[in-house]
Amino acid sequence: MGLDQTYTILRFINPDFAIAKSARRADRLDPSSKGLGRSNLARQGNPEQISNAKIGIKSERDSLNGYGISVLDLKNADVDIKSKRRNGEASIQYVDKFLELYKKGLTSILVTGPISKESIKLVKPSFMGHTEYLAAKTNTKDYAMMFVGGPRPTNSRSGGPFNVALLTTHIPLKDVPKNISKKIIFSKVKLINDFFKIYYKKLKPVIGVAGLNPHCGEGGKIGREEGAVIKPSCEALRRKGFNVIGPLSSEALFYDAYRGKFDIILCMYHDQGLTSLKMIARNELVNVTLGLPFVRTSPAHGT
Repeated sequence: MGLDQTYTILRFINPDFAIAKSARRADRLDPSSKGLGRSNLARQGNPEQISNAKIGIKSERDSLNGYGISVLDLKNADVDIKSKRRNGEASIQYVDKFLELYKKGLTSILVTGPISKESIKLVKPSFMGHTEYLAAKTNTKDYAMMFVGGPRPTNSRSGGPFNVALLTTHIPLKDVPKNISKKIIFSKVKLINDFFKIYYKKLKPVIGVAGLNPHCGEGGKIGREEGAVIKPSCEALRRKGFNVIGPLSSEALFYDAYRGKFDIILCMYHDQGLTSLKMIARNELVNVTLGLPFVRTSPAHGT
């Protein structure tokens, strides 16, 4: 089991789905793929779905002979458990187990499924989401949520996926303005740039930056954040060589981005970025956490 070890948190997602995906891609599945979750849940999958997938119960240092899913079961919850608190506690224990394995050098990739934040908050009231929790646990100060969407139109200038990153994550809308600063904008743009350089081999991605207010504040008449913070930040980033365009009104920005004018757009808050993106790519959308010391992805449809 090497550093390419992948752990999927089966506890958080319908096991049938994970097993079905594994069975469909059995010929391409990395033999080191593992599941953290209840083995009895995994075995409850539809027989037709799991016929090509091997499910084994392994210790954290075991490897699976051949292709399939090896499930590391913490035995911390029952299949039919009704307690939201107990479910929340079990869910977070699987995340902590991954972090333990990561620190031992046994894994470097994490795929998480949807969780019930309501249940986890009964155990950890400050819990905001996987992204924030993993960042705090790894002492990651600069991180970002990035979403890789479905294909763009055939007449798009870009053949790549539709990408959106968020400046702020899971915070109340009323708190967004005070969390927009030059420092945070610089941090997110650098994370985006580094990601494109490493994974897309693109040194200077075209980054479209959304404004916060309708029509980018109409020159300060209906909002001052664009003129006071966002525009000066974009100008400073361009002087440093980043290919940043903005701020732009989000409805126009999404239209142009979908047709390939931008490689990615940076939105000021959660629903500004995800409402439009999920309209066109909800079932294909993948959430990637930028800035963590390991690769972390998840389906973006949430709970």
